[in-house]
Amino acid sequence: MVHNSAEYTNQAQLFLINLAGSKDRLAAARKQFEAFGIAFERIEAVYGKALSPQQLNQYYCAKLNARQFYRPLSVGEIGCYISHLKALQQIVARQLPYAFIFEDDFQLQPQFRDCLSLPRTIPFKWDVIKLAPYGKKSYHSDFAIPLPSGEQLVSQRKVSTGACAHLISLDGAKKILAAAVPFGRPFDTDLQYFWEKDLDIFMLEPHPVLQGTNFASTIAAQSDPKSKSGRFFKKQWLQIRKFIYNRHYQAQNRVKYQAYLHQ
Repeated sequence: MVHNSAEYTNQAQLFLINLAGSKDRLAAARKQFEAFGIAFERIEAVYGKALSPQQLNQYYCAKLNARQFYRPLSVGEIGCYISHLKALQQIVARQLPYAFIFEDDFQLQPQFRDCLSLPRTIPFKWDVIKLAPYGKKSYHSDFAIPLPSGEQLVSQRKVSTGACAHLISLDGAKKILAAAVPFGRPFDTDLQYFWEKDLDIFMLEPHPVLQGTNFASTIAAQSDPKSKSGRFFKKQWLQIRKFIYNRHYQAQNRVKYQAYLHQ
């Protein structure tokens, strides 16, 4: 379903991931977008609990999960990952140069209007631009690239979790799709391992979107409490390993983007 606006007929495509039963979330999202005169297209989210064992196995690999993550994924997390893949597939199928992908609980900030023309102000190739922080959690930046608009693209020392709102390029969508199936981590965690997919990921600051707090998590509602019980030492080992790889590849990125950095 496409929700059109006459004011921004030339805006970048915006996809909203929304479960069929979450009509209250859709209404709240529509109200925010309409206030900005923004058109969006709804992508029906995948309800993890409705997936058959065959469908789950088509996307999710338990053996890969055992190597990559500290606990099994819930069906809600699996459905969430597949939902994002559906949106990415639309970018590739339509050969869109870039598109916004939103989950359906968010808070637009006044400066979001400027994001509609953001890609035209970036003087280099990029794959993913995160638009929203994860709750109140803060992440340190490794370097920042100023934009003519006064905003900046921040390369975080560790890519933040959460998948509330992204701007994703065609190349970025292709890279994620090429290496996404089967998967063993949650979608947002997988993006933290950006080097595995050769992704260039930035966070836009000031944040034009905040994670919503109006609705209970639909992922948590589909989760088995046992799936959340992880192994402490394995989690710590994975964090240490990620930290080492992160430092190495962020150092490479600093050299790669040296000409654009704050002086």
